[in-house]
Amino acid sequence: METLTRRIERTELYLADEVFLMGTAAEILPAVEIDGIPVGDGHRAGPVTRQLEELYHQVVRGAVTSYEEWLTPVKNGA
Repeated sequence: METLTRRIERTELYLADEVFLMGTAAEILPAVEIDGIPVGDGHRAGPVTRQLEELYHQVVRGAVTSYEEWLTPVKNGA
């Protein structure tokens, strides 16, 4: 998926089909409203957010071997 990093205007969020937030602890969270304005259907993650969330969970659990170098194994009882 092609991405672009740039500053955005608040109005772009109001017009977006999907908005999600991402972070280490939060992982991937859909934003269902911005300033009280619904994003998408205003109730759940859109298809792109769900696809990214599924891929993220597979990667962090080691199910996608092409991203193994991103992971640090932790042994139980160590």
